[in-house]
Amino acid sequence: MRTIKALVKYYKMIDPETCITEHWVRQLIKRNEIPYIKQGNRFILQLDSFDEFLQTGKVLPATLIGEEEEKQSGYGELRSVR
Repeated sequence: MRTIKALVKYYKMIDPETCITEHWVRQLIKRNEIPYIKQGNRFILQLDSFDEFLQTGKVLPATLIGEEEEKQSGYGELRSVR
């Protein structure tokens, strides 16, 4: 589990010429293309799931964990006024 900065730093350490940037990872999160956990204002990513995305271009639906948890909690929904 890594933050976006730590994930990009990891790939830059492996390959200094990599095209993986923080902006690109944030765009993937925004489009729900990669699984993530939101903890406060940080996004936490699983390195294995990100590697799977890089190799196949997609992630299995069972590994998506970000938006479903928020939807189940009811956070951000309007309640009726009595």
